[in-house]
Amino acid sequence: MYSFVFYFIYRAQLSKDGELLSRYSAHLIITVAWAIFLGMLYGIARFLMCYFYNISIARKSVHQTANEKGIVIAISIALFLVSCLIFNKKKVENIVERYKDNRKFYSLFNIIKFILIFLIPLLIGIFFENKSLLYCF
Repeated sequence: MYSFVFYFIYRAQLSKDGELLSRYSAHLIITVAWAIFLGMLYGIARFLMCYFYNISIARKSVHQTANEKGIVIAISIALFLVSCLIFNKKKVENIVERYKDNRKFYSLFNIIKFILIFLIPLLIGIFFENKSLLYCF
């Protein structure tokens, strides 16, 4: 699934930016996709903790402290570095080999598939986050 996302961005940027910047752009989009997925897992975990144990794992204040900002930045950098390690040059070559024969790669089906890879986890996370508000404050 994430190989598809990587190639979707990589191929679109390749003619404009070259190989290095195309890989960088694809790594950034993969990082965003993983962050959305982690947000979905957080929403599910928060709902389960509130529903079954009446324990809220949310912050107490709506204002983010400098320490919390640092944690978010560290997680983002870690996700990006993991993306760079997983999608290394050899893996990118394998992904390109897998998808290169597909001339109609940017079909309507693939565009919708790309959007849904981001949208479905986002909507699930929002749903569970909102449901957790019913059980915990």
